[in-house]
Formats: sequence, structure tokens, C-alpha cells
Amino acid sequence: MSHHQGMILASITNSLKDNCIQKLFYDNPLMAGGRLMLEERMPEHRNMAKPKADFVYKERGQDDCVRYIDKLSSFPAVNVMSGGLTSTVIDDAGCGYSVYRRKTIGVKSDRLRNNAGAFIYIKDGDKLYSPTFAPIRDDVTKYKATFTPTYSLFENKADGCSLRVSLAGNLCAEVRILEIENTSDKAKDIQVAYYEKL
Repeated sequence: MSHHQGMILASITNSLKDNCIQKLFYDNPLMAGGRLMLEERMPEHRNMAKPKADFVYKERGQDDCVRYIDKLSSFPAVNVMSGGLTSTVIDDAGCGYSVYRRKTIGVKSDRLRNNAGAFIYIKDGDKLYSPTFAPIRDDVTKYKATFTPTYSLFENKADGCSLRVSLAGNLCAEVRILEIENTSDKAKDIQVAYYEKL
């Protein structure tokens, strides 16, 4: 599988370039705390007694921060993702902008759902569609959005495509992954265009 080859290349690069992968990893302030845990030694004697507590806090998991949006409302839901020097603001229709070192990338507007941002157009024969509601703005019921602290996922179930928007950590980059599913029995000639007004 390709991810095994990627891990092999990363380990070879890391050994030849003086642990550059580890340094890149530890440059992120969120990951630097993990280094202390790796250096921590196990205690020689463990206390077997369990602490007594009158109440127990519920552990907050990743699922507690997930927001599913299956119907667009007149007031949009917004996901703000931040990773060091880069931040992305994107609404449930797919409109938004990015910020790098306090400089806006793309068109920032105070209006809601104004078709500002980066969009993907997919053309299949005479049919034009997108994984997000904006900019085409056709049948609103076929779109779904999922927001988490680390990514935004947009799905167009009727046309079989999805778009995942996330940040690439220390690289100060936004990553967009487009998936298109062919549910027919025949091969298709599909054209994809990416558009962003800067």
C-alpha cells in the first residue's frame, strides 16, 4: 500500500537528514508537550489503592465536538480551524476565507453566503455540480456538512462527491481532498475546475 511507502520514505529522510521529521513534529507547540511524556520514567512502586471520589467527570471525546449539518438555514453555521500561523473560516455552504500571519487570503466579506472563497466545479457531460452548496446553489436538500475542530467535510450525496477541507499543521497550508464516486456501469469523462478569487 502507498502509505507504507510513505512511511518508509519518511523514515529514510529522517535518518539521513538529522531527525528532520521529528524536529518538524516538535516545532508544533501542541506536539511539544508529547516529548515530555516520552521522556517520563515509570515509577518503580505503584500504589494499588484506587482513589475514592464522590463523583466522576465524564471524559470529553472527539465526538463531542462534531457538528452535523444536514439542512442549511437562513443563518449559516461556521467552522473556524486554526493551526499555528494559518486559520480557515468556512460556512456550511462552502463559502469562506483563510488567514496567514494576519493577512487574509481570498475575499473576506461581512455578508453571509456571498460566494466568496475557493470552489470546485465538476462537469459530467452537460451536468455541472459541486461538492458544496455554493457557488452553484441548486437543490439545497442534497448537501450535508460536518464540522470538527480539525476539518470540514462537505457531501453532495445526489451527485456522489465530497470535499474535505483541513489544515496541514506546521506547513501553514490548507488541504482540500475531493472524492468523486462513479455509480454508473460505464466510464465517464469528468472535468474538474478549481476557482478562487484572490
